[in-house]
Amino acid sequence: MKKVLLVLSVGLLALGLIAVTGCGGGEGTTSGEETEVISLDENVEEGIVGTYRQNVGGTGSIVFQKDGTFEGDAWGSPRKGKYEVEDTEDHNRIVLTFDDAGPQETWGIGISMGKVVAVTSPDAVQYDKVTQ
Repeated sequence: MKKVLLVLSVGLLALGLIAVTGCGGGEGTTSGEETEVISLDENVEEGIVGTYRQNVGGTGSIVFQKDGTFEGDAWGSPRKGKYEVEDTEDHNRIVLTFDDAGPQETWGIGISMGKVVAVTSPDAVQYDKVTQ
């Protein structure tokens, strides 16, 4: 009986210490705030260059050239123009300016495993990067 009480006492003492000191590292966050740092293996301006195809049942595509131009039929008909990558602290996006003087469009950039893998139109249509 004394052994049982001793084991229970030690167990409760251990649980009490864990409760007081905490378990698991919660270091680095304050007031419930969590931050995620994304490390890129490539510069977004360089990583955006390539061909992107509509991913779900679509036939649209868009090609971003290294010289800052783009062309494609992601709009249902061929269009081309210039693009600029906006690399902000919160997110990355591409601003498209069309040669036909249509209104500018802002597209999202999808990043996975440190590389640009997709772009998303203002209508939330995703275009996946074609790997070669």
